[in-house]
Amino acid sequence: MSEERRVTDRVAAAQTQDGAGARVRRAIGSSRLPYLDPFLLLDEFSIAPPAGFPDHPHRGFELLTYVLDGELHHADSTGNREVLGGGALQKIRVGRGLVHSELPGPGGAHGLQLWVNLPAARKQAEPEYLTLPTTPEVSDPPAKLRLVAGERTLVNFERPLLYWDVTLSPGVLLRPVPADWSLFTYGLEGTARYGPERLAAPAGELLIWSAGDTLRVEATQETRFVVVASPPIGEPMHRWGPFVD
Repeated sequence: MSEERRVTDRVAAAQTQDGAGARVRRAIGSSRLPYLDPFLLLDEFSIAPPAGFPDHPHRGFELLTYVLDGELHHADSTGNREVLGGGALQKIRVGRGLVHSELPGPGGAHGLQLWVNLPAARKQAEPEYLTLPTTPEVSDPPAKLRLVAGERTLVNFERPLLYWDVTLSPGVLLRPVPADWSLFTYGLEGTARYGPERLAAPAGELLIWSAGDTLRVEATQETRFVVVASPPIGEPMHRWGPFVD
């Protein structure tokens, strides 16, 4: 028998400044929610020149940048240089470390960045990159799902991970999810009602969910949100800003 997941906590993304004058909404990685195993950070960024993220280091995790609108320019210490347009994504296994920069194009950039912890045995792995100009889309009426990572995509992490960008028209979405994975949703546009309790949550709010094998979301108007899930690692985590051991 299936069991619907329930919302166990809610976190309003905190407005903060990072990089060079860049304002972000931080839903994971703040004092309110420092860590949701295996997720280290979720930022929603909306930046325009001259703000951005000039050269800065990372170590010990994987990151996924998903550009919703605009243009983001990436360069790093290994010589990679790329421009990510709207709908594009870049996945980096940071591993033993690198330095990179992320700067908006002339019209700015709006997107999400997710950091996922690496198991201790993989923290010294060589950096690895994947950039894709778009993501596959599937229809699950009354919803459309962009499959950002996981099954049916080319984006794979060291451990299983699913990442959906959901646009939900009026109606109910019921989707199977692995029962024991850590799972969160984050609102991008509109207000949906989540779980069997029909909890109303607006854009900019992250919801943490109980165990269970079914996700339920209801909308009375078009809404947009992301769904992200992965099995917890269950190892001690030590973090010093962008360095994770």
